[in-house]
Amino acid sequence: MSVKLAVLSLLASTFTLPLLLPSSVQAQTLIPGKQCVFNNGAFSVNVDWYDPGSIIFIGKDVTEAKDYSKYQVTGNPVDTKKDVTLGFSSCTEGANRVAVVRIVGHDIANSAIIIAAGTLAGVATGVGGAFVCAASVGAGCVTLAVVAPVTGGTIAAVEKALPEVKEIAYIGSPGTENYVDLSGTIWQVGIANNIPLSDSRGFDKVATFFTGGTPGPRSISFNNQAGYVAEMVVMYFQKQDIGGGNFVDMPVVKTSGNISVGRTVHINVPLAVSNQPIQVFIKGVATLKPDVYSTTVPVNFSGNRCYKSFGTIFDAQGSTC
Repeated sequence: MSVKLAVLSLLASTFTLPLLLPSSVQAQTLIPGKQCVFNNGAFSVNVDWYDPGSIIFIGKDVTEAKDYSKYQVTGNPVDTKKDVTLGFSSCTEGANRVAVVRIVGHDIANSAIIIAAGTLAGVATGVGGAFVCAASVGAGCVTLAVVAPVTGGTIAAVEKALPEVKEIAYIGSPGTENYVDLSGTIWQVGIANNIPLSDSRGFDKVATFFTGGTPGPRSISFNNQAGYVAEMVVMYFQKQDIGGGNFVDMPVVKTSGNISVGRTVHINVPLAVSNQPIQVFIKGVATLKPDVYSTTVPVNFSGNRCYKSFGTIFDAQGSTC
């Protein structure tokens, strides 16, 4: 007898309520394939992947599909990827696992989640019964997903509610053809399912002034340690010929682009700049205070200067590293 069946037998002898039978949740088998969640939003997410049959829908019908308090879980995730930032994916080698996606750093309101037309049914469907429905749900769950209803009993002691329900942006089985795409901001999360997995997404572009993994000999670095997406802007001046032998100081603006928690970007500053202080700005995306931090760097600086963002959307802060 397997350990899992032994535990069920022990629980069955302890509780009077009927438990899930091996023919329901426990018999759900993983189908080989690939599923991916892609973050195209101005936030970071944690993605938990659960084996088929581990997530149980206990709502009355499909109208409660976005009420994430209507889901329960029978075990631990088989894979977790933390801090999936803008332009990155979390994937699993399966065709019928369920992804639970949580926004990092903010308790979002579920009513602010926008699910594109057709996405709910298409994403939730999955293959081979990714979800299991409580016996009391009835036919409504079949509309939500092609699932196996629990038979032979009601949900009992082996199930528990999903934690941090208010932080959940998505529960579903992405399928094997398209990404689940997250977009928008923490205030308004968008979810779509129309980009094929064969698409490389094109997020490998790096601007020419980025120095890669090592700062340049005269550079300014930005490290995002915050629970929000942020951007560093560096502005210096160079003399430009406006004709007739006349030169004026013109601003040159370089940006890190929007980066999420854990990422660092380096911006090179040339030696030939005008004799004006170099300005550095850190801006937050979807923060209550968008202008997070600003400072100046002496025009004759050498080596590397480093600045960071930290805090939350409610208390966004910046400083030197």
